Order: sequence, then C-alpha cells, then structure tokens
Amino acid sequence: MSEAVSFPARARIVDAAGIMTPEFFRALQSVARNASQPVGAMYLAGNASATACTPTPVKIDGTTTAGELYAFDHTTGRLTYTGALAKVLAVTVFASFTTASGKVGIGVSVNGAATMSYATATAGFISAQVAVELKLGDYIEAVVSNAASSAVTVTDLQLVAR
Repeated sequence: MSEAVSFPARARIVDAAGIMTPEFFRALQSVARNASQPVGAMYLAGNASATACTPTPVKIDGTTTAGELYAFDHTTGRLTYTGALAKVLAVTVFASFTTASGKVGIGVSVNGAATMSYATATAGFISAQVAVELKLGDYIEAVVSNAASSAVTVTDLQLVAR
C-alpha cells in the first residue's frame, strides 16, 4: 500500500549553490518520521496509591513517568498518539499489585473504552497484551478491575506500545 506524501508548495530541492534547501530537508524528515514505527512507554515505580475497583475496568491511580516516546505524548497515566498515519500497535502491560481479596484483571483502554483481552490473577504479578489501531489523538491507558470490588494497589507498572 503506497501512501501519498506532500511537499511544501513551490519547495525548491536545491538552492543556487546546489545545496539542499532547508524546506526540502524538513519535508524529507517529516516523511521519514511518518514512515517510522511509533513507540510509547510509561511506568510506575513504588506506587502506593490504591485504585478503588469494581468488576468494571478503571484507570490505574498513580503518577506515571514517561519512558521512550516517538509519535506519542505522555500525561500521567496516558499515552496520546501523535502520528499522522493510523497504525496497529501491540500494547503490553506488566504490573505487580496487592489487594485484600478478589481476582484482579489488567488491560488497556483506548479513548476510555476498555479493550480488555486482559489477564487475571489473585496475587503478585500480571501481564496482558492487546493489538489496537490508533489514529491521531487517540489515547491509551492501563486499567484494572477486581471481581470482589476490593481496592487494588498497582505498585509497579510498565505499559509499552509499539
């Protein structure tokens, strides 16, 4: 599948001295960025914030830190896709947690709607992976649920989209 690429109107490729013009160079950089594979990562480390849970998935409480970001922006708990082209990405979530009781699920939400191919566990460590299509402005978040409606503390978390 080929993709249309537009260059600035009336952009000259080279100047009078035969050197590539800055406008053309920026256009080439833009094409290269759009063709590259996006990656976004965020993590929690040593989190003590408990997330009030129900059997319905909710966003994980805690202040996340951005990891590698290419075609993504980060705000706490959220990665927003900034790529010009729609992409299907694998999103992986790894987490360690504590809870008083219940079966805990973890997954990914896209634009606030849980796309839960999620894993469940009763203690310790949990991971899940889901494929999602992201378009400009779409965002992803890590979500958690608990069948027993008991609070869950996600102490450590890593979410990677690539």
